[in-house]
Amino acid sequence: NIPSLEALLLIRCCGKPLIDQSSADSIQLVQEVWGTMQSLKVPMDISHYNALLSVYLEKDHDFSPAEFLQMILSKNIEPNRVTYHRLIEAYCKKGDIANATKILEKMRENQVPLCETVFNSLIIGHSEAGDQKSAIAVLDTMKNAGIEPSVDTYCALLCVYAKRGDMESINKTIADLDSKEIVLLDNHYMEVIETLVANGHIEKAEVFSLKLMKDIQSDTEIGRLLVKLMDLGQLPLAITMMKNTTTDIGRFNIRSALLLKGAIVSKKISVNEIIKLCKKIDDEGWHSRPFAVALYHYLTNNPNITTTVSIMKAWQEHGGEIREHYFWPILRSEARQSNYQGIIGTLDIMIKEFNITPSIETLRDYTVPFMFGTLENIIGKLEPLGIPKQLITHAIAHRAVQDKKLRNAAMFMIQYPANYDPELILESAAASLNLYDDTKSFVTILRFL
Repeated sequence: NIPSLEALLLIRCCGKPLIDQSSADSIQLVQEVWGTMQSLKVPMDISHYNALLSVYLEKDHDFSPAEFLQMILSKNIEPNRVTYHRLIEAYCKKGDIANATKILEKMRENQVPLCETVFNSLIIGHSEAGDQKSAIAVLDTMKNAGIEPSVDTYCALLCVYAKRGDMESINKTIADLDSKEIVLLDNHYMEVIETLVANGHIEKAEVFSLKLMKDIQSDTEIGRLLVKLMDLGQLPLAITMMKNTTTDIGRFNIRSALLLKGAIVSKKISVNEIIKLCKKIDDEGWHSRPFAVALYHYLTNNPNITTTVSIMKAWQEHGGEIREHYFWPILRSEARQSNYQGIIGTLDIMIKEFNITPSIETLRDYTVPFMFGTLENIIGKLEPLGIPKQLITHAIAHRAVQDKKLRNAAMFMIQYPANYDPELILESAAASLNLYDDTKSFVTILRFL
């Protein structure tokens, strides 16, 4: 049972606060959250729909504002001022001024007052529609309506110029703002940079980024931009911006980790480029363990044996220690795909390329349960890899006991007699005995401990 307020906060957390995820991943997450809320019949009002709408806008999701409005109305929920504002913003992002105007008419019918946010959206809308003249004219319309343009309005105007790479107009507008003592904040400059990059004006974005403060305090704001640049495939610019916006080693530590995650999550940066980035971060002293950060994100985002092993080798060459448990997510991934050969191949790489002999834990939890054939066949497949037979038999026996199959474990121990480790087996065997009262098998197992 999830309280309505907690559901609202959860939806909001999928938007801007989720700075280290790509737009696609964020949208997938919020849709899963929304579906779960509906299946649990969590009470939802217009604030929940507004929050979902906000996430869609923050993450540049391509959706139909008309269908979204219809979904709200079908639930007998009345749209409010915030809903109308965000629907207008959604239409304006597509350059659909006609439908944005229809929403404006609905606002007038419902006596919802206009505000600066609506005009800011209209500036962007006219720009997206290719009508820069009308976009600029919105400023006069605002003043005629008695609404004074704020710094956010001028930021929207700067983005209009940035879309076309019009640096002359950008610089002139900033000079005008300075003369009026209107101060642009870091996040305004970042919006302009993002617009320049998104529209292919990379060199101009790099030059404009020099206007940013040399020591930006907000890791969240700069981190969000770095991840966005990764999403746009602009690694060199992201590195330059990170270097130019702080001198604090603690902030370098946080931002370089965000940069690495953004590069990996975007899937637009090759593993070789990631390795070069890790080496640069390490050599520059921005982060103490960049390879560990990169490996962690590769392993938590659908681990692939080729890319993860490449990172491991590079880390090892750079003085890192590769440990056995790094291979567990890979083995689990191969198991989910029922890829028996993938499991064998992963173990082979562990042993031959990293000189790591799989432990009983690796064999018991990540290998034996996912292999096909008889136990004799499993032993026959694992032993040629160079894994000691005693390790394999101990892992199989312990797995059987763990699965509460005392009879199978006893029969296996009879077939493969050895001094099995009581610390591994006794507790699980006793727990199984309490459940199934198989005293004969339990006693047989005790003989081999």
